[in-house]
Amino acid sequence: GSGHSGLGFYTTQRDAACLWCALDRRVGQPISHFPNQGQGQTASQKSPAGPIPTPAASALSPLQERYRSLLQELEDHIRRLQRLSQQKARLHERVNQLGLAQKQLVMEYGDPKQLIDRQALEGRLWRNFLSHLVGHNEKVNQRQECLKRLINFATDTAAGVVTASSRLEQQRLAFTSKLYRVLYRVPAQKAGQQAPALVALKALQTKISEKDKQWFSQQLEQEIISNWMIEGLGPTRWALLRDHRIINAQQLRKSINDLTTLPGIGTVLQSRLKSQLNTVINQKRLIMAQHTWPMRLEDLVNPLEPSEFRQLEEQHIPQIHAELINMEREYDDLKQGIAIQLAQRDQLIKGFSELF
Repeated sequence: GSGHSGLGFYTTQRDAACLWCALDRRVGQPISHFPNQGQGQTASQKSPAGPIPTPAASALSPLQERYRSLLQELEDHIRRLQRLSQQKARLHERVNQLGLAQKQLVMEYGDPKQLIDRQALEGRLWRNFLSHLVGHNEKVNQRQECLKRLINFATDTAAGVVTASSRLEQQRLAFTSKLYRVLYRVPAQKAGQQAPALVALKALQTKISEKDKQWFSQQLEQEIISNWMIEGLGPTRWALLRDHRIINAQQLRKSINDLTTLPGIGTVLQSRLKSQLNTVINQKRLIMAQHTWPMRLEDLVNPLEPSEFRQLEEQHIPQIHAELINMEREYDDLKQGIAIQLAQRDQLIKGFSELF
């Protein structure tokens, strides 16, 4: 008969009414790993049940039931991780926007030339010559004094903007460094994040699969084949297999297709060994399918993450957020201060113009 080797399971072709197919359906998982049950059958032999349900539709329900508490813990952890990723992205965006806004302030108000047109203002003093001629020396002095105040005001205001912005930028850089240091273990936010329940289920399946494979391999290694009672296999042929390092079921599984190359092992004995190996494998798989592995959340994620991420969300993120709000308030205060100074500048320019 034909067979397959997904984990080394050999069997003859089976129809839809076989024992292992029924076992697969009852357990809710394809533990026999028999591929494409309908292959090699005539149209009248094929099962009318249609395609095998997808794991999401049926096979995962028993697993979810057995690991319900652990899955809930893992889902909560993943939700927290996704929240932290979103918060990390928003914090970085806000701090970057703050940096851009500060640079814009310096570009607009960090140079006296951006606050007053000194050349144009000084150009109006040509009228002082006429004022001297008619004896308006007091007005001449007032114009010169007002222009001096305007120039000093623009110089001091621009310097104040540069100084305040520089102080804010130093705070922002220190804050950015702290942000990276505190949140470096939080992964970057991904577009189209999957639902926490689905991510948790996939992670659990992967871990269970690892444990199943390890346990299954150990079980086959502990299964000494010379303890089997198989017609035609006596001490001499068992010794022959041992000489070729075929001692346990795991080694037999890897060598089963090449047994007929050994002297004294024909297709009949090969078939009998396959049949017994098939029985042992299915017994192990049945046990494995019904087993619930003792696991904790720390077995599925980095053991440091649960407590660390909980502390991040409950303590560090609120503190970081408060620091950022304070910096944003300082920026707003600087911007409002500039607006007040611009109004004062406009009054000085108006007073200067009234002297002409």
